Amino acid sequence: MRDSNYNRRNFDHDYRNRSRYDEETDSYYDTYEEYRRDKDISSYIGRSVDDMLRGMNLGGLNDKILKTVDMAIDEVNRSTVYKIASRAGESLIKPIYDKEIKRQKFINKNKLLDRLTIKPKGLYTSIGFMVPSFVLAVISFIVGVVFYSLSLGSYGVFVVGGLMFTGIGGIFANRILNCLNFKSYTDAIDENGYGQIEDMAKKTGRSKNKVIKDLRRYIKNGNFIEGHIVEDDSIFLASDELYSFYQSSLISREKNMKEEQEIASNQDLKNLIDACQNQIEKIRDISADIDNLDVKNKVLDIDGSINNIVDAIKKYPDQIRILDRFTSYYMPTTVKLLESYRDIESKGISTSDIDKVKLDIESTLDTIKLAYDKLLDQISAIDTMDINSDISVLKTMLSQDGLYSETNIRGENNGYK
Repeated sequence: MRDSNYNRRNFDHDYRNRSRYDEETDSYYDTYEEYRRDKDISSYIGRSVDDMLRGMNLGGLNDKILKTVDMAIDEVNRSTVYKIASRAGESLIKPIYDKEIKRQKFINKNKLLDRLTIKPKGLYTSIGFMVPSFVLAVISFIVGVVFYSLSLGSYGVFVVGGLMFTGIGGIFANRILNCLNFKSYTDAIDENGYGQIEDMAKKTGRSKNKVIKDLRRYIKNGNFIEGHIVEDDSIFLASDELYSFYQSSLISREKNMKEEQEIASNQDLKNLIDACQNQIEKIRDISADIDNLDVKNKVLDIDGSINNIVDAIKKYPDQIRILDRFTSYYMPTTVKLLESYRDIESKGISTSDIDKVKLDIESTLDTIKLAYDKLLDQISAIDTMDINSDISVLKTMLSQDGLYSETNIRGENNGYK
């Protein structure tokens, strides 16, 4: 015992003076306090294990170890290093990241504006003419007032001159205001060239009607090269690309509304779609509890197939009879198989019989996927039939007009070979 204490004191002394490596724990320490803390924790756990083994009382061992580990974690969380790291992450890294994101958005927006806008010309020229015009107007009015007060003739000339210079200065002031207004509108749109009229009005301090009027004038004058005002004058789009997306969304919106109306008027179709959505939600919930990645991927493929079937039946609601067994048997059985797999996997037991059952379920999932795809082909077969019919009719009409011959086509193909 004395030798052991001597060695411990020796190590303590060595650490204080030169060493930062403990061979016993195979660890390096930055401070002596960290070394002593770990020694105390190691000793505490060691004594607990010895006591539990002697008394054969293992019930409290896990609690003691967990309590000690929690104690160590709390100590680390309170340490200076942890606090410094936390502050560094919050006060240094995040502002730098936010600043870089803001910088990139600013660069992207400037590139967009360079491509999509032409600034109103004459800002600095207008400033150069406006100032002297107003100065001359003031001087003319003052001279006119002096001439009038002294009852000198020709004071009217100076008054007229003052009015003239005021008008000229006002013209240049409007040009300056036009340039500044355009700048405020470009600032009010985002880096993609999108802006809501209401938000633009708030940012510029103008009324919605004034904003709409100004934007239309800038579009007409070519300042916004590809500008569009849409959605009942509620949205401004600065590029044709955004406008194209908007038109596509309109088509999709109309299509979705039409589908919703058809579904609402067809109760059988509505019930089928609701049943499919219900089964899809169950499949996704079960998949979230399964650990096997291969099975998860199979479930994802099946999920996609069911969604494709739903989309197809919306397009061809008259094919709904094909899906009788799909909703009443195939999908519920798929859910039941996945539930069985999840339950088996969660028990964590591996025997030859259990492993075989799991493999059988995985193989059956592949079969289900193929069956769903074949079902989708049956629903969409009408498309193929229509296309083949169109091709056949076209060839017949071309042949009747002497514009098509199967023999000539084969001969020309052989010639190319």
